[in-house]
Amino acid sequence: KNIQKVLSGLLKNGRPKTVERAICELVQEKQKIQFIQVGASDCGLNDPLREYVLKDRAKGLIIEPIKQSLCRAQEQYRGISGLYFANCAIDYAKGSRQIYKIKNVDGLPEWAYQVCSFSRDVLLKHEKEIPQIRELVVEESVCTESIGELMKQSGFHSPDLLLIDTEGYDADILKMFPFDKHCPDLCYRDWE
Repeated sequence: KNIQKVLSGLLKNGRPKTVERAICELVQEKQKIQFIQVGASDCGLNDPLREYVLKDRAKGLIIEPIKQSLCRAQEQYRGISGLYFANCAIDYAKGSRQIYKIKNVDGLPEWAYQVCSFSRDVLLKHEKEIPQIRELVVEESVCTESIGELMKQSGFHSPDLLLIDTEGYDADILKMFPFDKHCPDLCYRDWE
């Protein structure tokens, strides 16, 4: 039943909606939404929630493991209440893991500093856009936390929207989400 609800939120006349369209319809229906955004990056470039947060129509939990990106997100939303920022990656338990990211150097595409993954191979798939990527991928230790614990800490227990973009780890996040206790109206993951 919960999966049907989520799937119906993503389909229009049997065809997939864009995430922007689906979020727009959700906000129109509810007026204000609560969200959990996993892999938020800097909440700027192409962020489908940005306009709703800025218009005070969306409040939520913003999760990003790369400190530099999370600091940019906090700067983007300075002075806006109702947001909880978590500088960690989602995993089954509290701890730490190695994550791969692209060094921030001049001449790279604007999105390059936003990309990180638990898998080096996922980043190497961008070799067409960044030919020198093998020399630019670096490893960094990041804190991890369970999604359930972050929901408890932040107070966002009943999200209307779960938005996931974790470069190859999206399906794992979905497996960890406590759908038995909380079922968002809309779930979106980056399917690349």
